[in-house]
Amino acid sequence: MLKNTVTLASQISRDHRIDLLRGIALISMMLNHLPGKYSQCIRDLFGFSSFAEVFVLLSGVVAGYVYCHALVQKGEAELNSKIRNRARNIYLYHISIFLILFLISLFFTSVKPFWYKAMIPVYDHRLSSFIAGLFLLYAPFGANLLPMYVIFVLIVPFFLRAIHAGHIRTAFFITLALWLLAQFHIFYRMQIWVNQYIPMHWAIFDPMAWWLIFASGIYLGFRKLGGLQVPPALLRRCAVLAMPFLIFLFGWRHHWIELPQQGWMFRHVTGLQNLGLLRLFNFMLWGIVMLDVGRFFALHKWMIFRPFAFLGRHSLQVYCYHVQMLFMLYLTIDFWNSPQNGLQGVAIATLLLSLWLPAGLHAWYRNLKTRIPSHVPSH
Repeated sequence: MLKNTVTLASQISRDHRIDLLRGIALISMMLNHLPGKYSQCIRDLFGFSSFAEVFVLLSGVVAGYVYCHALVQKGEAELNSKIRNRARNIYLYHISIFLILFLISLFFTSVKPFWYKAMIPVYDHRLSSFIAGLFLLYAPFGANLLPMYVIFVLIVPFFLRAIHAGHIRTAFFITLALWLLAQFHIFYRMQIWVNQYIPMHWAIFDPMAWWLIFASGIYLGFRKLGGLQVPPALLRRCAVLAMPFLIFLFGWRHHWIELPQQGWMFRHVTGLQNLGLLRLFNFMLWGIVMLDVGRFFALHKWMIFRPFAFLGRHSLQVYCYHVQMLFMLYLTIDFWNSPQNGLQGVAIATLLLSLWLPAGLHAWYRNLKTRIPSHVPSH
């Protein structure tokens, strides 16, 4: 479809701006998931949207950029190989987290009062929850992004081939249809039916709805590889139009504007699970403004922001570490609910700094692999 894509594909390079944003998103997740009184410390920072949408969108951008390059440069065989490797890698991380938490819950009964709400199927249905975890039907609360990501990665080739062949409208028609079905909680109803036979629990994210964010990211990555950009003048006009709406939604969310924030309809249009319409609109507005503003600030080149980009380069490992830390924090819920603000501040700083540990270890491991010969010469 895009001759320009073929021309520019050999020039693919890592975008440190994406790494920076993913690193910031990972830190926000750690802060959002702190137990007790800190659980909502930055949840409403963007009004009705959050860093969860940012993280999923950027994951889609990277997928579109990298896998389209593989498709254009080396064909479908290379694309399928990369997809299998990535899906297997994410699946192994999911299984590792699941087995660690499963075994701890099995052999250390003292954690049950702290973990029960986050792992009800594991405590109530040991064998069936174990099988469900192996088949991506269940993940403990907080770790439910990984099964969804495995499914998304496996769908990427079909979506990418469609948009590369010029069937963009068809691809997004199906994507929007899935989002619309999610507004009627089709996936949730399916979970109820499946739960009659085996525990299925993806908790927060409805994949039918969140595929819209991921697929949009794939398309942006596809366009990025082709060097196609929105005209600056048009982007500026859109950003100017978006600002009043953003200010209104931000004021509404923070009760500066007296409008209702309760009831079924409000919960539905701002829902995280179903990616409600108002939430989606709020996120789209932020995306337009950030694209315009980002043209003038190369924050990823500033020395102070480079550590955050380093986190983003190892996002899978940092995310998995944060999930396991989340369950360790459940064991100290009394501390987080106590009035010891000074000690809690030190603990939060230590937790955030520890996010660089898995990133550093993974960087060291990758460097070590590159130094080891891939084969032994024959004599």
